[in-house]
Parts: sequence; C-alpha cells; structure tokens
Amino acid sequence: MSSDRIAIFEERELSNYDDGEIPDGDLGQALQQIGGPARTLTAEAITAIATRKCRFCRGELDQLEHWYDGTLLLCRECGYWAGRGTRVGGPAGNRVVRGVVDFIDPDEATLNQLVRSMASMPDRLRGLNPFRAEKLMMDLLSETFDCEVRPVGGRRDGGVDGYVLASDGTRTIVQVKWRETGNRGESVSVVRELAGTMIARGEPSALLVTTRNWMSKPAQAEMSVVGQREVLGLGKLQIDALVYQDIIDMLQLAWTRRGGDFESVTPWLRLGSDDEDAARANRDWVFDVGPH
Repeated sequence: MSSDRIAIFEERELSNYDDGEIPDGDLGQALQQIGGPARTLTAEAITAIATRKCRFCRGELDQLEHWYDGTLLLCRECGYWAGRGTRVGGPAGNRVVRGVVDFIDPDEATLNQLVRSMASMPDRLRGLNPFRAEKLMMDLLSETFDCEVRPVGGRRDGGVDGYVLASDGTRTIVQVKWRETGNRGESVSVVRELAGTMIARGEPSALLVTTRNWMSKPAQAEMSVVGQREVLGLGKLQIDALVYQDIIDMLQLAWTRRGGDFESVTPWLRLGSDDEDAARANRDWVFDVGPH
C-alpha cells in the first residue's frame, strides 16, 4: 500500500455462480467452471478462504461470525475482507464477495477511517500532514477526555492550536508539535516558548502534544520550574505533555470504543432483525454485507 494514502474497503464486489456449489478450497476446479470477470473475484475469495492470508499486506485473516453456510474473513491490519455465502434458495456457498480497495488521502479521511488506519499501523502516524494531525488531535482529545475542544490552528496561530474548554469556563492551551522522527526528546525551548504563550494569552494551563518519544530532561526540568511559578492575575502555571506513545494509546482507546471490529469503516457481516435488513438480505444473499 502507498505510504501516504489510506487503504479502505468500503465498497463491495459480488459474484454469483448458479451451476452448483463452488468447490471449497479447490481453486483449479473453480476456475475451470467460471469465466469472465467473476473468475478473478472467485479466485481471490477462494484463495483468501483457503490460505487465510491477506492479499494486500499478507497478514492473517480472521473469520468473523458466520451463519447458514457463509464465511467472511477480515484482515485487522489493513481492512481487506473477502468471503462467500448462499443466495436464499440457491446452492450452498455459491456466492463470493470481496471488499474493493480504494486509496484516499489522509487529509480527506473521516475520523473513523483515520483512527482505524493509525491504530492498526501506528508507524505511519508521523507521516500525517501537520494540519490534518492537529485536527485529529483535537478530535481525539475531545473524545478521550469527554470535553469540548476548540481548534484554532493555522499558519499564524501564535503558538495556540486549540483550547480545551472546561465546564467551569477555564481554558487550557493546546500546542501540537508533529515531528517526522521521534528518536530524541522534545526540546526545552518548546516548553519555554509555550510558557511565554501562556503568559501572553493570560492562560495558566497548557497541554503540549508531541510525536517525540519522550520529553528531554531539560524540558522536564523546565516544566517543573514553570509549575512552581505564580503569575499575578493568573496564579500558578501548569504545563502537561503527551508524547508519541500517549497518542498511540489514545488511538487504541478510540478504536476500542468503536468496537475494534471495523464495523464503522468496513462492510460487515450482518443480518438484521428489522424488516428493511431482512428484505435486503432476501433480495441479495443471506448475508447483508455492509452499506449499499
């Protein structure tokens, strides 16, 4: 997959073989019996079922819940999925389905798509566009701490990317430093600049979010010194920091809250109990796979 785009599998491709059951795992026999566009789709789905390997990232495929001669496999690394099912009243296992891959720019990705991609492939996190990363962090902070976060950002943000708004009306400055590498600590100069911004803006509290792996010892010492200062009209100052692993933990939490099952971003094996789902399933196949 491209290193600067996100792979999604939110559309589906379906094929039906009406002359009998597709042989289970017998790819050669299946291909002899099937021609046209369905040949490639069928080969891919049967290969996935037989090998339990993702054709994109070569990761392991997990079998999801199944019901009435149906199987759906999902790669939890990249989101690829494929499977087979049965048309109501038709031969068992005569339908195959797969997710159709599409690549989108992270700048255009929804929060759910970005959370899924970055939670499963965190090594790509630092490659995000800094402006998209700022928006992601505002959303994650709001979700993680169940609070209102007001983005500011922009090229001339004056050192303020957003504010965390507390219920008592107090505000906390949020500053995001999106570094391409994390093999050194965040510098003390960033802490000093942030302290100056706090005084200039009249805000006693700030949160520094950085993709560095740790805060350098001088930076930690400076945060401690700042925390001991009391400014007339503001009171004591306080700077807290979130580093790379903290961001990953927030992404994992966000993914867990979404069920960690791709339901929000990937077509899902589902047969609903309401009339609409039941009608859709009977019209198509016994499994209602994802959004239409």
